[in-house]
Amino acid sequence: MKIQLQLYGKPSLKIDEQNIEISLKKSEALLYYVAYEKRVTRDELVGVIWSDVVDQTAKKNLRNSLYRLKKDLNLELFYCPNKHVVEIDHTLEIFVESEMDDDYFLAHYSGKFLETFSLKEADNYEKWRLEVENTLNQRYLKLAFAKTSDLMLEGKNEEALKIALVMRKIDEFDEAIARLLMQIYYKMGQYKQITEVYAQLKQLLDDEMGIQPDKVTRDHYYGLVYAPHEAKDEGLRYYGRQREAMTIEKLLHQSALGQNKQSLIVSGEAGVGKSKLLEECLSRYDSTFKILKTTCYPAESSYAYKAWNDVFSQIAGIVEEQKIELPLFTKQVLVKFFPGFDEWTGTVYMENTESINSDYLEKLTAKLFSRLLKSSRLILYIDDLQWMDPLSLKLLLNLVNHVEGFVFIATLRNEFTEGLDDFLGHLYRYERLLTIPLERFNKAETFEFMDFLSDTPLSLELKEQIFRESEGNAFFIVEGTVAITQDTADKGHRFKGILDSRFIGLDAGEMKLLVIAAMFFDELEFELLNKLYTIDEDLLLEYIQSLKRRFILKEIEHDGGIKLKFTHHKLREHVYGQTASAKKKILHNRIGGLLEEQLCGDQKDVLIFQKLIYHYQSAGNIVKHLTYYLRYLKAYFDFSHELYPELVNQMPAIMDKSPEDYFDELEQLFLKIEEEDAIELRAQFMHMKARYYIRNGEYVQGMDLIDKLVKIGLEAHDDELLFKAYVQWFYYQIQTERIENMSEVIGKMSRLKRTPKNDAVLLRLMGISSLMSGRYEEARVYFADSIIGFENLGKSGRYVLNIAAAYNYISDAYRRQGRMEEALEEVERAIELCKLHNIIRGSSIFNTNAGIIAYSMSRIDLAKAYFEEALKNFETVDTLWRRSEAEGYLGVILVENGYKEKGLYYLKEAKRHAQIIGTPETIKLIDSLENALNH
Repeated sequence: MKIQLQLYGKPSLKIDEQNIEISLKKSEALLYYVAYEKRVTRDELVGVIWSDVVDQTAKKNLRNSLYRLKKDLNLELFYCPNKHVVEIDHTLEIFVESEMDDDYFLAHYSGKFLETFSLKEADNYEKWRLEVENTLNQRYLKLAFAKTSDLMLEGKNEEALKIALVMRKIDEFDEAIARLLMQIYYKMGQYKQITEVYAQLKQLLDDEMGIQPDKVTRDHYYGLVYAPHEAKDEGLRYYGRQREAMTIEKLLHQSALGQNKQSLIVSGEAGVGKSKLLEECLSRYDSTFKILKTTCYPAESSYAYKAWNDVFSQIAGIVEEQKIELPLFTKQVLVKFFPGFDEWTGTVYMENTESINSDYLEKLTAKLFSRLLKSSRLILYIDDLQWMDPLSLKLLLNLVNHVEGFVFIATLRNEFTEGLDDFLGHLYRYERLLTIPLERFNKAETFEFMDFLSDTPLSLELKEQIFRESEGNAFFIVEGTVAITQDTADKGHRFKGILDSRFIGLDAGEMKLLVIAAMFFDELEFELLNKLYTIDEDLLLEYIQSLKRRFILKEIEHDGGIKLKFTHHKLREHVYGQTASAKKKILHNRIGGLLEEQLCGDQKDVLIFQKLIYHYQSAGNIVKHLTYYLRYLKAYFDFSHELYPELVNQMPAIMDKSPEDYFDELEQLFLKIEEEDAIELRAQFMHMKARYYIRNGEYVQGMDLIDKLVKIGLEAHDDELLFKAYVQWFYYQIQTERIENMSEVIGKMSRLKRTPKNDAVLLRLMGISSLMSGRYEEARVYFADSIIGFENLGKSGRYVLNIAAAYNYISDAYRRQGRMEEALEEVERAIELCKLHNIIRGSSIFNTNAGIIAYSMSRIDLAKAYFEEALKNFETVDTLWRRSEAEGYLGVILVENGYKEKGLYYLKEAKRHAQIIGTPETIKLIDSLENALNH
């Protein structure tokens, strides 16, 4: 006797291939429940099927249903090892559908469990059925994504389609499934169905939620429906590169299964076909991976983390799509470094990015990628890795080393730097990298490739000519063949050169457009082009379409707008190289002027600064070049040395080179212009440089610049410049504890014309002078007035760190008088303000002070907690001010509590940091802590 029980879809029971009808609905229900769950108790059955009746009646109903089931089947289907348990009797020859393997499940499940079967007045049973159906649906989707990738790789698109249609039935809102369906139809050549899938998704999202498909889905759809129809033979897509393509696709396939730990680089000279090969291979996996793409440009190789901004723009979409909640501070840090990560609407009050430790940024990024990879398959695709800046390479290496499942693929020209060599060497050492070199085609391969590219065979003479000029480089073979087949080559004379021929026959207006586009090393926004090329917009669009048809330009949809880009960088380089220098200077200047109009004072301005630097440098406009170079560097270097600056909406700019290197570059630029043309710029530069030197304890260089700055301010009667110079002079006196000279500087500042903000700053400095001179009551009055001054400025939280600093100084005044309870209360006010605004650097200093107060009150556990919190923050930001004190006290506490080794380590670090900062009082304190332990 053969028994078959079908649970997927519409349920049924067959005995010896005959359908069996069950007389009672509840007998049928308990059969399906026991069959799926395998082993249940009688109480469980009662609770699921008869929860609405009293216990005694329910148990009677259960016995009756079991009896009627036995009578309907004419056999005992269940085995009861005791009076409480019921299970299927597997001594019978019984087939239960839900017990089959994954292959059977994918072949027979269609998105429904016990379809059409319902049980009246049994809510618990329906709840169980829906829970099981949801579990089965999730299992199906997980298996299906991997299975369809395998089937598509094997060319079994019909089988993949069958599975994908079930996936859509399970979750019609899942855009990844819609993209998968479109990809399968594309491979099958069914372009009408691609449009139908997209239209249905778009209508569904609009009807149900009032939204449109996300950018990834839109890009995928337009990329498929407007892409040239590929040859039926997939192998032709990789002409001459089938072996390399197989290696790449094997790696991608293993990555999709979670079985690959190697990243991939395709290397070779420019134009050999690296990008085309990778993009063709990746196109097969559009529905499998979320592909994050970035392109590195030589003009951006000195801007740290620039390569990651586009990546984080794409990650923002994934975070939104998956409704991932990020901690506020994490979001703020990422927006600071990668403006494309979010359209930040709030004001971000936190330290300049220069104070955030790069290791901390790497930890945040690794944590985010780890989280994303748990729910998505990600591949990072980097074009032209050789131009990635060193800090971006460091971040990339950190992700490879510390994020499970993270891999990248990249193209790499045969151009190496020391940093890149170290990066590659590390990956090779730990077997985390596979490299595929691409070589030029030989003569026979070149001829065959030309035959493939051309509808009609070329003459042997033309083939010889193209091979001679292309030297087997794939890009030049394609360009030469296209020029010939489009009848743009000058066949009456000697072939003039492949790239020259590529532009023969273009309208004069089209060439003007190309010259403008060539001024941009990356992409050109259509809106900007429309302002630069002042012709009728319809005519401009005609030019663009013509150049697209000639495969010279391509369109890229980005952030809802259209950008234009050359189809290959060599075409752009050729046009740029052929353009007269005078014309290039005019265009770069004009572009710079239009870009200046886009500046709006938020964190994204820094991205425009980078472009302005490039265009004005290319135009030879040194004054403008200097102006924006200084503004760019100011986002990095323009800190207030005195640790409590106003919190402005700073822009992200971490540098790869040392500050001294940048200062040298600026000095060279200043030598190229007349001094009188750059007095204001020179003053900005000197102020920035002085701050840097004083902050780092290089007082001779710093004060020499301050003296010069004061001289410029006096000659120009510039009170604002003088005030800034005197503030730095005062900070120098704080750091070197030159108390006797403070009143002189305060006197100079008091005689200047001041703004309300400068008044508040001056009151704080007067308070510091009184504090350090031992006039504590007077100091507290000044600090209280300073707080009122900053609060009256009325700019939201911009001056919150100044206010917190004043509370901290008031605390210090109480501490020096021995009024510890009041001191602790005031410093905790400062700490709370920092917590409220995510201010790490200020919090580190205030926690240090709170720890010292608690230690002097013999509240050792509380002191230890404050010092540990301070050091946690010191690890996050790059500042040494007060760090040695936190380390010194914590070291003493640890030694005294039996943690000698760890305590001595902190004391050693305290001494090292104290000597770097060079404050006599701090060095003396650390020495006294060490001496106390030794005695």
